[in-house]
Amino acid sequence: MPAVFRAFESRNYALYWTGAFLSNVGSWMQNVALGWLVLQLTNSAFWVGFVSFAGLFPSLFLSLFGGVLADRMDRRIVLLVTQTALMLSAAVLATLTAVHLISVPLIVLLSLSSGFAAALNTPAQQAIVSDLVPTEVLLNAISLNSVQFNLARVVGPACAGALIAWLNVAACFYLNALSFVALIVALMIIRIAPQRRLPTHSFWRHLGEGFKYVQTQPLMRMILAVSAVLSLFCLPYAVLLPVYARDILHVGAAGLGYLTASAGFGAVLGGLGLAALGNVRDKTRWALRAGLLFSLAVVTFAVSRTLYLSVAMLAVAGGSMVACLASFNTQLQMTVDPAMRGRMLSMYLLTVVGLGPIGSLQVGTLAHFIGTPLAVALGGAVSFVFLSATALRFAEGRPAAGAAD
Repeated sequence: MPAVFRAFESRNYALYWTGAFLSNVGSWMQNVALGWLVLQLTNSAFWVGFVSFAGLFPSLFLSLFGGVLADRMDRRIVLLVTQTALMLSAAVLATLTAVHLISVPLIVLLSLSSGFAAALNTPAQQAIVSDLVPTEVLLNAISLNSVQFNLARVVGPACAGALIAWLNVAACFYLNALSFVALIVALMIIRIAPQRRLPTHSFWRHLGEGFKYVQTQPLMRMILAVSAVLSLFCLPYAVLLPVYARDILHVGAAGLGYLTASAGFGAVLGGLGLAALGNVRDKTRWALRAGLLFSLAVVTFAVSRTLYLSVAMLAVAGGSMVACLASFNTQLQMTVDPAMRGRMLSMYLLTVVGLGPIGSLQVGTLAHFIGTPLAVALGGAVSFVFLSATALRFAEGRPAAGAAD
């Protein structure tokens, strides 16, 4: 098997990767269809951003709790419970939409319920990768896990655009509910060695230990700061893609699928590149440069008025985003104390995912007052300035803890 796919030699990882990919295809289909549905119901960029805010909002409060669960409990059981909850939420959304009983308040409520399950799911979903493969192929497994997520970003939106045009948004929601079965079955089949459990102390004590650990890791603090800025100001461009498709580029639902898929296609290439490169030397510098390119691509996309340039810039944005965030994720997992892995990943995911609702709310609100292109461009510019300053400080004197890698 080629070195780039080395992690697939593990049966457990291959089963997990396949189930997660199919599940994520469904989730991306729902993301695109939900944004389109809200735009049709409200004709408002603010409400598109607010629904995204509702779906990510629980991560602000529950991601850290999910990290403790990932260290204290059987990660496979945590995932089985949360994936089942997400499946049921998608089925309810699909049924309400199909019978024309859906409304914006109900969409917000269902987005919140899914968000609660996802907040507990994501830390365990990231941490379980280290349970599925030997340590020497962990970097390859993490990179390929990023590939499957972003490959789903290509397939899911493209399918969603076609289904919306051919059938309706409810079909996307039903297929998403069905897609969760793939990962649930995979989790029931795989067999992994029991993980080392934490002592039965209180949740708050375990969480406090995690914060104390971060205080001793300057590099970890830098990673959290950079990922937080990207999440607040750069990543929210994706929330307003329905507005770009309908009102700025005038390409409709099918065009929305192309726009979202192009970012996913770039991200797949970025992930495969990382997997092929192996243990990249100086991952921190690599990640910062990729973050700068990501910021510039978002600014260029924001001011574009042609479909071809927009698609190209989204592909660059997707690839550079994965190169940045996957490098940070890998560096964290390779260097962190294994007993802290779930909690450290939860803090990282809090910045990448948990701050997403605030980013979605700010870009939706700003777009309402100053227009969508200016709001997206401003976010990319803020990210570029912050990463430039961080890169300069890093060049002058590296953080002491683990920065060489």
